[in-house]
Amino acid sequence: MVTKVKNPSIDLSGDTSGIVMPSGTTAQKPSATEGLLRYNSELKRLEQSDGSDFETIALPPTVSSISGNFNEDNDTTITINGTNFMTGATVTFLNNADDSSIGTSPTVSRVSSSQLTAVTGFASSPIATSISAIKIKVTNPTGQVAESTTTVSAVGDPSFRNDAGSLGTIYDSGRAAGGVYDAGADSNDSVAIYHNITSGSIPAGMSFNNDNGNISGTPDAVGSDTTSNFTVTAIVQSADSAIRTEARAFSLTIKAPNVSSYTSAGAFTFTAPFSGNYEVLVVGGGGGGASSAGGGGGGLVYKASHPMSAGGIPGSVGSGGGGGQSGGDTTFSNITARGGGQTNANGGANTGGAHPQGTQSGCQSNPYTTTQGNVADGGTSHGGNRGGGYRDGHYYWGGGGGGGSGGNGSEPHGCPGNCNGGVGVEISEFSTFGESGFFGGGGNGSQQKYDPVNPSGGAGTDGNGNGANGTGGGSSGSAYTGGVYIRY
Repeated sequence: MVTKVKNPSIDLSGDTSGIVMPSGTTAQKPSATEGLLRYNSELKRLEQSDGSDFETIALPPTVSSISGNFNEDNDTTITINGTNFMTGATVTFLNNADDSSIGTSPTVSRVSSSQLTAVTGFASSPIATSISAIKIKVTNPTGQVAESTTTVSAVGDPSFRNDAGSLGTIYDSGRAAGGVYDAGADSNDSVAIYHNITSGSIPAGMSFNNDNGNISGTPDAVGSDTTSNFTVTAIVQSADSAIRTEARAFSLTIKAPNVSSYTSAGAFTFTAPFSGNYEVLVVGGGGGGASSAGGGGGGLVYKASHPMSAGGIPGSVGSGGGGGQSGGDTTFSNITARGGGQTNANGGANTGGAHPQGTQSGCQSNPYTTTQGNVADGGTSHGGNRGGGYRDGHYYWGGGGGGGSGGNGSEPHGCPGNCNGGVGVEISEFSTFGESGFFGGGGNGSQQKYDPVNPSGGAGTDGNGNGANGTGGGSSGSAYTGGVYIRY
């Protein structure tokens, strides 16, 4: 009910206390009579009527600045500074690119009339990762609105540099060379990231760098192929680190030693499974014996760390020489191991290849166990119990000398009473492929050139591994093929 005061000369200027206006909730509003004034007890504001509806009499909010950041699928808190913020104000988030609404804050707190805080709520309602900046809109319960002119920026989760799954396979021959395997992440705002292995473990012998997520070191040898599975969690080291984390599962496989062997005479192709270093042994074919003397053992090259590229790598295994014939050269990659020499008229064995090497004499010599060059000749040019090669400059030449006769009365090429061929070179890493790991031993000769009991010499084996194809052993007759062995 409206009570009219007809006295237009009411003067309240001397009253310092104020006028108590009619008060009520929004639901208790009277009919909208033009010029009507009341106090809305819900809004805590005066209302005036224009004859059709009531309008709140209040100052609109303003936004002077906003601070904080946001993550597309986690909750962060934005601080809003301004004026005239009312209890019950709502905050809407706007895409800065086109001012479209991308969500409403589920929790707005009025710190004072000049400050609000608003939780983004993106954990339950994720927004597009393409949104890089947002603005805010504050709406007071009076319906009055203010928008920010500044923005807050996105801070993304850590981004791993590699996809989940295998980081690589480490072959046995490449273990010592080490390597770095990247299990790390970056942040879009260049903030430092801490990495931690939160489940599983990396291969034994390797180490993990918490700062950059790299895995390095020399893994321990394994008896069978072993795959290590582990999860790396990356945490952004900033004030919002609790919400900026990412985890990814990786694996690394350590291969057990594997040997590909080629022992049949003729061409072959080895398919290298990776680019890197391989352990390689190349053995030339043995020389054939005749005239009571044994043929020289095939030359050999052993390289503990030979670089090769992944893919097909051709090679050819040298054949063993027939009676009185030199063995064939064996080639692989850029390596050549020359075949062992045939016997000469005085017994013993000439070296394989175009240029015989050396004049080593005597009956005893220790075998060398390593090779520094990519080419090696076969057995030496004189008979007797030769050593398994000799050094010439920076090369090691493989191949045991062929056994000569006991002497023919003109040149002392043999060894009285003992005409076994020279001992081959011992390569223990490939012992499975030759008795005790000896390759390139010389063939046996008879004790005398005209020995009526055994004029053709012995059986072509010195008991140290050259009695089989693939070892490049010389013989008193037909010799043995060379071989190629690749360990990785």
